[in-house]
Amino acid sequence: MRKSRNSFNICYLTFTILGLMCCIGLNAQTLNELTKIIASTRASTDEFGISTDISGEYAIVGAYHHNQPVSFGSDRSNAGAAYIYKRTQGGTDNWGEIVALKAYDLNTDDRFGISVAIDGEYAVVGAHNEDQNATGGATLNNAGSVYIYKRDEGGTDNWGRIQKIVAADRDAGDRFGVSVAISGEYIIVGADREKENATGGATLTGAGAAYIFKRDQGGADNWGQVKKIVPSDRATNDRFGGRVAIDRDYALVGAEGEDENATGGATLSDAGAAYVFRRTQGGTDGWGQIKKLVASDRQAGDAFSSDVDIEGDYAIIGAKNHDFDLSGTTSMNSAGAAYIFKRTQGGTQDWGQIKKLVSSDRSAGDLFGYSVSISGELALVGAYEDNDAANPSDPSYSD
Repeated sequence: MRKSRNSFNICYLTFTILGLMCCIGLNAQTLNELTKIIASTRASTDEFGISTDISGEYAIVGAYHHNQPVSFGSDRSNAGAAYIYKRTQGGTDNWGEIVALKAYDLNTDDRFGISVAIDGEYAVVGAHNEDQNATGGATLNNAGSVYIYKRDEGGTDNWGRIQKIVAADRDAGDRFGVSVAISGEYIIVGADREKENATGGATLTGAGAAYIFKRDQGGADNWGQVKKIVPSDRATNDRFGGRVAIDRDYALVGAEGEDENATGGATLSDAGAAYVFRRTQGGTDGWGQIKKLVASDRQAGDAFSSDVDIEGDYAIIGAKNHDFDLSGTTSMNSAGAAYIFKRTQGGTQDWGQIKKLVSSDRSAGDLFGYSVSISGELALVGAYEDNDAANPSDPSYSD
């Protein structure tokens, strides 16, 4: 539905793929690992699990450094791959692999699988270093592209490719596809190095942009671009679009290099920000900006929006480099934090902060907030540099 969905009983599917994560809910939950999944064509340095998403009975996992074996069809270094798993494949809750995806026009260093998303019968895979346009021409180094797959296309559970999409104003180095998300009939794609504004002017290096595509725009299953979005206060090296999420009428876009607060002052280098866009703001498919979000205790270098997610009335935003605990008194370098915002907090469409999250066993360098997800009553926060076991009594626990 959005960037990612995690139901209660499969929360630790993502745990196994990404590493140590914390589930934080309104009520205590007992969550058990169901299975560990690996790629059928796994090889050293694939980085399987760099990106994940889940929708219903299907999960998708990216391995953007995959280049072996030749039998998979990819003998080019870092061409990348993505894999789709089904919950009932091979048994109840077995989560067996049903298809391995690769770009039909794969090439060295495309990094297909840097981002993945899945919702219903559609899966989306980003390749931010891909060079060719949608028809395989007009080479632009690292312009980036995104590939769309549909379930049962070419056979039951075949997940056949139906389209390759690129930005209407693509340019070298844009990194279109560094982030992707899908919800219903909309896909959002981040291009964190895009230089121009929404109308193609006001060039700013590394400012970034995001693009929204709609299904059946220009034909059945055509997924045509309907909007390019940029923040109202875009600036050089904001890296807007580094992370994106979408849920129904709302899109959330991160800019971890943004320096100013919500009103454009209090400059703090790379403190970070996230922006909320609404589908009907500015007209049908206007996708206008309605709010800029920053942390209540923002600091320079926090990288607020290291990851973002949104569902219904709630948004969660990670700040992997944040140093302080809940009280703001104890500092641990890059221990990390995450923040939850609510749409109606402070007024209709105000998206006010309601909670700051830190881990109970926080340590310097944990990068808590590197990845985040929210679904129903659960929030999931990744801290992939954390070294501790789940229980301090475990022999493998270490500070």
